[in-house]
Amino acid sequence: MLRHANVLHSGYALGGQLGTTPEDRLAVIVPMFHCFGCVVCVLGAFCYGATLCLLPSFEPGAALRLVEEEKCTLIHGVPTMFSAMIAHADCGRRNTSTLRAGLAAGAPVPVPLMRAIVEKLGCKGMSVTYGLTEAAPGVSGTAPDGPLEARAATIGRPLPGVEVRIVDPATLEELPDGRSGELLVRGPNVMAGYHDDPHGTAHALPGEGWLRTGDLALRDPDGYLRVVGRSKDIIIRGGENIAPAEIENLLREHPDVVDAAVVGVPCDRLGEAVGAALILRAGATLDAAEHTARLAGRLASFKIPEHWLQVEGFPLTGSGKVQKFRLRERFGTGKAG
Repeated sequence: MLRHANVLHSGYALGGQLGTTPEDRLAVIVPMFHCFGCVVCVLGAFCYGATLCLLPSFEPGAALRLVEEEKCTLIHGVPTMFSAMIAHADCGRRNTSTLRAGLAAGAPVPVPLMRAIVEKLGCKGMSVTYGLTEAAPGVSGTAPDGPLEARAATIGRPLPGVEVRIVDPATLEELPDGRSGELLVRGPNVMAGYHDDPHGTAHALPGEGWLRTGDLALRDPDGYLRVVGRSKDIIIRGGENIAPAEIENLLREHPDVVDAAVVGVPCDRLGEAVGAALILRAGATLDAAEHTARLAGRLASFKIPEHWLQVEGFPLTGSGKVQKFRLRERFGTGKAG
């Protein structure tokens, strides 16, 4: 349950982070049923008098055409959308040079993808924001004029008025900078609770205004936050806890890899084994031995994937997030398409 004040805070803060003005024209390519569309896009624009340019549904060619025809200056989306736009035949043919900034959210943005958004779409001020519906959704973000590496590798600093803590998920004891733990959030963005669900509300809101996000993060000495995974996505292999995000980020550095998703695959001996599904550039084929060798010097041996799949695309939710439970099923059936 979100109050009017919750959503207005997020829209105002995120629109302000991009320096939104009445001269801006925002390409809305995300669905309106989600907080990203109805709060970040709509209120982020309307709080500053900007114009909304909408699509009925996302399609990469249509999104490129929208930017060109409407001379859009801002664009918000999830990484899979930007990957699809960059891979589309019309990228480079459509004039997207009017883009000055935008927000990517919903999943990590690999450095190569961030660089491609800047160079191929011409959106030099592309930023990253992190949030969840229970926080209406804005929690943190990077500045559009910040270093490109920080805009890709981190989720920035907390938005104005928002506090964060990194805690031990079991005890809720605060952890020092540099240690990963569950991210807690407090501020005018935090929900009133879950409707007709007192048990769920009590777990998510443990007291003193704090919200448990369920995401695992760490804070750098300079205050930048980095998400390392979701507690429910953690792979437990022979008693070792493995965060998929660390492996995914390294896999995405390979020039043939468009995107990567890592999941736990059932294993009789270890409980779970590490499985990696890769979307590769056109014409590329999966060489598991090459990827294994490349990771060998950069990851602990127990984190290196033992199961590999080349897929044409990931199963996604309506808001563009990877449905990892469905991806796990593909490993179980050997289904690679």
